[in-house]
Amino acid sequence: MLPPHLADDFFNSVEPRHLTDRLSWLESAVATAGSGAAAEVAASTAELTAVCADITERFYRSHGLDDPWLLGFLTAQRVRSHLGVADTAEFNPEEFLTYHTSEAPYFDRGPVAYGTRTGTEGPTLVATRRFTRRPRRFLQARALWHVICDRNDTFMVVASHTHRQHIARGFALEVLAPARGIAALLSDPRHLVSSEDVDNIAGLYGVGTIVVEHQLDNKVLALDFDGPPRRRPDATPA
Repeated sequence: MLPPHLADDFFNSVEPRHLTDRLSWLESAVATAGSGAAAEVAASTAELTAVCADITERFYRSHGLDDPWLLGFLTAQRVRSHLGVADTAEFNPEEFLTYHTSEAPYFDRGPVAYGTRTGTEGPTLVATRRFTRRPRRFLQARALWHVICDRNDTFMVVASHTHRQHIARGFALEVLAPARGIAALLSDPRHLVSSEDVDNIAGLYGVGTIVVEHQLDNKVLALDFDGPPRRRPDATPA
């Protein structure tokens, strides 16, 4: 009875022995989110949707041939730029979503949240457990990609790695902790980056240290990274 776009993520994340429990949770989450007027919701996000439309089209047109992590990264850059959020400034995904918790009876690597663009209170996310601020913000950022770019009004955030989950993760990493911002905050990002550096940057952006570490490993330290000018290791101070 699940629509195909939910069934894909649901069955990629739920163990067979937990199907009944998780379906019950999903039913509860749908009731918590409720349903509202699609026209009113569309008006609040239509501008960002339009700004990112060309990247979204690449994702749906390519059938997975384009790297979803890269497309998420590009979408996040577009969103921050359009909203005028500086690379070293904190981004607040919670401003775009209502957040609720419908606690599941146990922890597992299954569904993390259910979301809808057309909830009773507008775009709404319902999580399976009570998250502290930093992981909650990452969850909200993943959900924001769906609100802006997903062709369906409802979605799931899950632990599995479908293409939809990949692009939302890539978006969340860059929209919360931009690679160029991280590089700008470091005096010499090509070389020693201490755990204290990572902690301080994570605190500035309001994210977990794993977010900053992932951006360092996969973006900032990449040979083709187009970041701010760096001091050469053999440069002599002026």
